[in-house]
Amino acid sequence: GVFEAVDIDDSDEAFAATWARSLAINLQSAADLCRHAVLHFQQHGGGRIINVASRAGHRGDSPKHWHYAAAKAGMVAMTKTIA
Repeated sequence: GVFEAVDIDDSDEAFAATWARSLAINLQSAADLCRHAVLHFQQHGGGRIINVASRAGHRGDSPKHWHYAAAKAGMVAMTKTIA
């Protein structure tokens, strides 16, 4: 995972780039791996997925880490949905 700060006053480009990187690393990559696992499980009789998120996914995080909390909350919701 990645935990990089971005300030609300940073440039639009910096803000968007930090969000995109955080979501790609902290959520999309896990979604891609889970998809492959589920496809494998469907062909081979099941399996288990264990994803590790963060307290930030439940409680939020600092003002410079909205993107991190959003990604981790997405991880929690994704895992519940797969289950």
